[in-house]
Amino acid sequence: MPGHRARVFLAGLLFLAYPLIIFFLLRHQAAAAGAVLLLAVLAWRLRYQRHRLVWSGVAVLSVLLVLLLFDVAAIPKLLPPLIHAGLFYMFSTSLGSVPLIERFARLERPELPQAVVVYCRRLTVMWSGFFAVNVVLTAWLALRGDDVLWVLYNGLLVYLLIAALLIGEALWRRYRFPDMGHASITAALGNIMMNAPAVFNLNKQNDTP
Repeated sequence: MPGHRARVFLAGLLFLAYPLIIFFLLRHQAAAAGAVLLLAVLAWRLRYQRHRLVWSGVAVLSVLLVLLLFDVAAIPKLLPPLIHAGLFYMFSTSLGSVPLIERFARLERPELPQAVVVYCRRLTVMWSGFFAVNVVLTAWLALRGDDVLWVLYNGLLVYLLIAALLIGEALWRRYRFPDMGHASITAALGNIMMNAPAVFNLNKQNDTP
């Protein structure tokens, strides 16, 4: 578990710093180095994925298509849309069985009222929509060539949007279910980080024919 925490922390730190790193490289005419960094991050991220060959093929084809139609400087800016696409896939496909939000909720509270189950499904749909919109928006920002706008959104604005959604949902949940015990937002985030392996392993089991 400590090893997992360290990997999660390092991955999060890299993802947070990635837009600034790429912006620095692009400003110093080092787009090729940024492209190599993107491929290294993708290779590290996909090494244990169940469908890693499929996702690797999609990533490589995306890079080649961008290289063919646009400039090499657009390649290192592809990580955010790829990340959001992966998150959209995880959230949206879980709607076919047990929604992802419900899985996290049941790890903390195994027995959920039916109203909460419905709420978790709707919340999973909401996050699926959020990530779908971000796939389109971050891809557009990556391809339109405005480095400042790209780093501003991916390095700051998207996190403000996520924070606003998390805070707004937490407040609404307390209003919607006043009789249930509610953890703080920081505790809820800690729960997600701690239990993510169990949830994603359950996702793999549910996806297995």
